[in-house]
Amino acid sequence: MRQLELKLPFIDALMLIPPYQKFLKDAVQQRTREAQGMVVLTRECSAIIQRKVISDKKEDPGSFTLPCMLGPLSFKNSLCDLGSSVSLMPLSVAKRLGYHKYQACGISLVLADRSIRLPTGMLEDLPLRIGNVEIPTDFIVLEMDEEPTDPLILGRPFLATARAMIDVCEGTIELNLGKDLKMKFDIKDTMRKPTIEGQLFYVEEMDQLADELLEE
Repeated sequence: MRQLELKLPFIDALMLIPPYQKFLKDAVQQRTREAQGMVVLTRECSAIIQRKVISDKKEDPGSFTLPCMLGPLSFKNSLCDLGSSVSLMPLSVAKRLGYHKYQACGISLVLADRSIRLPTGMLEDLPLRIGNVEIPTDFIVLEMDEEPTDPLILGRPFLATARAMIDVCEGTIELNLGKDLKMKFDIKDTMRKPTIEGQLFYVEEMDQLADELLEE
């Protein structure tokens, strides 16, 4: 009998051997088996996949204002500014309150045009009165060419002390001044942006400002 040679692909040859046929079949089925289970997506991923869009877009409401008193002076609309790390008071107001000596403070105010204003100083723990409650507040005193109509700007330290809850959409601010003492103000009509002499501003530490000036 003549010798017969057959050339087959290796995989086909294995399939002719029963044990290997079962092995390869199981291996292929294992690779193609669908994974079953539950995957929990984060809220951000879920929103991206579902493409949820809030259609009721709002405009920038600006800042909120509160009525308050310092000594004999009454301020109908004091600006509440979450963007400011300090509370501000014009030098003219400080003088009317009888203050002439101020503590040194290592900050500067940078206006929107990049001009720099150095404060006169700081007044600590002034009894800012809202309703019948006094809230100790630190003020940075700044000399201005012209006193604004609403001269006081109340920054984040004051808002944190008063435990202020601001609802930007509804236009309300709620002060939690004690265990059973809450004050709520509807201030939609008095929202505005805080400015110094008509310019928006931000606060910088003096060391940080010096580094920026050296870089320029």
